[in-house]
Amino acid sequence: MASNIDKIKSFTSSLVDFAKSGFEHVPKYIKSSRLKVCEPCDRMNKDNKTCNECGCYLDIKTGWATESCPLGKWNALPILENTQKKPCGGCDKQNKKSE
Repeated sequence: MASNIDKIKSFTSSLVDFAKSGFEHVPKYIKSSRLKVCEPCDRMNKDNKTCNECGCYLDIKTGWATESCPLGKWNALPILENTQKKPCGGCDKQNKKSE
């Protein structure tokens, strides 16, 4: 089982990668399929839906495109940089870098 320090390190590293991706989430159907892989796994803590291998909360981890299963049961998605214009910060204005 991951120690609290290991959990903090893992989450911090994951958060940095997630931020670098532009906070890229996976579609709901991918998150759902990832959770279906985790649910029968013997490393899942069913009480709080965390992974005993990495310590991550699976409701969060399975939704981030940059994340992968530490046991190799599902992978991170490739992030395509600058392939689409994305609105900035939810205001629907286009980011000047992408124009």
